[in-house]
Amino acid sequence: MSDWIKKFDDVISLNGRELLDHYGTISHKLAVEKASLEYEKYKENKKEIEKNREFERTGRGYKEIEIRKVSLAYIPIFVAVKKR
Repeated sequence: MSDWIKKFDDVISLNGRELLDHYGTISHKLAVEKASLEYEKYKENKKEIEKNREFERTGRGYKEIEIRKVSLAYIPIFVAVKKR
C-alpha cells in the first residue's frame, strides 16, 4: 500500500505543485466561516446579476413597445371608399 501512496504522490508532484503532507494550519471552524462568508458574497452577486438581467429584459421590452407605438402612429392609413 505504501508503494501506491508513493506513486500517487509522484504523479501529483509532476505538475510542480507542493504536496500537503500534514493537516494544514487552518481549523475546521475557520474554514467553515470563510466558506460561509464567500458563499454569502456569491449569493449577493448572483442576485445583483439577476436583477440587472431582469431590468435589461423588461427595459428592452418597454423600449420596443414605445418604438412600435411611435412608428405605427406615423403610418398613413388608406381607406378604401366605394365609388357610386
